[in-house]
Amino acid sequence: MSVVIDGLTKIYGRLIRIPALIDVSFNVSDGVSFALLGPNASGKTTLLKVLMGLTRPNSGRASIMGFDVAKEGFKARRHVGFIPETISIPWASLNHLLVYMGELGGLSKSDAQKKAKELLNWVGLWERRNQKAHQLSAGLRQRLLILCALIHDPEVLLLDEPTANLDPMMRGSLLNELQELHKEGKTLLVSSHVLPEVKEICQRVGVLDRGELIYDGRLSDLTKKATAMLEYTVRSSNDKRLMKALRDRGVEVTIEERAGLKVAGTDEKTLWKTVSAAANELGITVTEFKAVERSLEEALIKLIYDVRDQDLRDSTNV
Repeated sequence: MSVVIDGLTKIYGRLIRIPALIDVSFNVSDGVSFALLGPNASGKTTLLKVLMGLTRPNSGRASIMGFDVAKEGFKARRHVGFIPETISIPWASLNHLLVYMGELGGLSKSDAQKKAKELLNWVGLWERRNQKAHQLSAGLRQRLLILCALIHDPEVLLLDEPTANLDPMMRGSLLNELQELHKEGKTLLVSSHVLPEVKEICQRVGVLDRGELIYDGRLSDLTKKATAMLEYTVRSSNDKRLMKALRDRGVEVTIEERAGLKVAGTDEKTLWKTVSAAANELGITVTEFKAVERSLEEALIKLIYDVRDQDLRDSTNV
């Protein structure tokens, strides 16, 4: 298991205590790409800082490749590459910086030099190896950070908003590189607000809200589990008459030009029986009845608000 999170709780402050993580637990298997999603101040960056040993939790434990990050932090960090959201770029050449990071990661100077050349060639920066790192554009600086994280060949990559502030072309190139790393067997743990990118590079997701993990599972299941009200597209030989008949039966239904009817319900079999009964009564033929897949954005927003509404109801019933 590449990453194990077990009951992590982190509270900031003494007089005014602000919980950043509340009893968070999940695992990331070897070679899996896992996304951390959630609104601002949900605990995503704090979790990555705990994994890197940059802050200590109040309780719980975390391990990387079997090494406890609190007790065996040096060994754990040998297996991880970290790409923070923001960082100050030093006044050093690209090649010098990469060799230095390689030596920090445990490589000999000669091995670090070989690896630096390999990585700079990989992203097309070898010809600029003597350029000062701080002179690079935002996109190239982000690429350089990834190379710094990869120089010691870690099994796990932690990425905090990896495509922040990049233009569309550079963002696409960076995503392709991350997909390539995943195919090579790297474990990716990505914190991101850019949901379309998450769909491109991640298999599983964990959703944090106000420090609590409210979902942990496959990305493909999130849209299914996040909604209680299902929506279906219905096409028929007479949409307007069918719409009126369904409304008379209490079904929530709208009509969209060239898209047929949109009907909503909580149970697919019951909804289909209602639609088919109304159509048969009118002598109308139903030519299409299929589920409308919610976008990841819609599913995430609905999941968060459903959980918050339930928390509010639970608190008022105490």
